Amino acid sequence: MVIHTGNSIRYNDFLGVGSNHITNDLSMALHTPLQIAENVKVRHGNLTESSNEIIELPIIGDEESRNGVSLDIVHSVIFSRVEEALMILAKSLEKSALKEQIGAGIILTGGMTKLKGIRELAQAIFTGLPVRVAHPDNVPGLFDELKDPAYSTVIGLLLYRAGGHTQYEIDFQQTMLHSKVVHEENLRDIRIGSAETAKPEATSKSRPYEIKESSRPKGNSEETGNILFDELPDLGHDNQNPLKKLANWAKQLF
Repeated sequence: MVIHTGNSIRYNDFLGVGSNHITNDLSMALHTPLQIAENVKVRHGNLTESSNEIIELPIIGDEESRNGVSLDIVHSVIFSRVEEALMILAKSLEKSALKEQIGAGIILTGGMTKLKGIRELAQAIFTGLPVRVAHPDNVPGLFDELKDPAYSTVIGLLLYRAGGHTQYEIDFQQTMLHSKVVHEENLRDIRIGSAETAKPEATSKSRPYEIKESSRPKGNSEETGNILFDELPDLGHDNQNPLKKLANWAKQLF
């Protein structure tokens, strides 16, 4: 479950119940193998209408024998599990405190949405909100098999990674995470760093000492050209820089 407002994900929750649990419930209630229960769910799953029709199903452990089962029982088992899942999601929606901000309503997707009548049941549970069933659409070159609602999540993640429908994104603190809008007419004005940082740095291997440019104002009596001898590094505690020693000796004479 994901609540999306303001072009960003504001709330998410997880419910570890899916259509496979419906298959397990049918297998236990009808005493039939899982594969047979899956076929019953796909063919006869209906949340709005029930029927007294009897179908013959193999029995677990004795698949050669058949057991007559009413579709009314199938309807009851499926309806109970789907209603429970939607009720839990409705409580999670109330907990998020974002229900009033969902202008687009509830969008159902996934394999369970193929059950007949799930939209009507969701409208009865999520009162006051529009409900629709979504599936992958407007994706060029997509195989018909992948247009099934069961593949909505994986197709959506691929589109998100590719930059589809996400020109910008804002986090819960109203901070811009990324923006993919490029103003090509202003690309000439883009500067990387400053003029000083763009200059290549001089390597210290070409000369033994590093000479820094003077940052003192012009006219200073202690300045000799653009070189400050006081800033020359010492070679060690016992052996000072010879140029620095020469500069100190000249200051003592004059």
